[in-house]
Amino acid sequence: MISPEGDSALSSKTDIPALSTAATAGAISVFVTAGPFGITNLMISITLMITGLAYIARNTRDWLESLAFALVMSFITTPGIGFLMEWKLGSLDADKSQVSGLFLFFSWVFVTVIVVVFDRYCLQVKYGAKSVDN
Repeated sequence: MISPEGDSALSSKTDIPALSTAATAGAISVFVTAGPFGITNLMISITLMITGLAYIARNTRDWLESLAFALVMSFITTPGIGFLMEWKLGSLDADKSQVSGLFLFFSWVFVTVIVVVFDRYCLQVKYGAKSVDN
């Protein structure tokens, strides 16, 4: 059985690899296929969000680390947001995506702000005392 200190130490060691893996997988899911965002994009977004939260959310972060966490979480939600917008526009069966890059950019910024605020004022308050870094 792993002690609570061991759990925190393990989580802090997976922080950077988990962020890097999530960002890489998110990038691949967005740019590998041509055409509109599909249900696979939504599945990838949900999977990576849950993975990121499972491995990273309980660690204590300073502001810059919170921003990095938020940027990655926001980036991996982009394919899911793209799918939802394609669905709303009725363009799931189109040959080309109807979702503009500008819409995705502003969605990414908006989600980043939401995640930073959530991380700083909810996750860090709840899990801040469990880190071995303090």
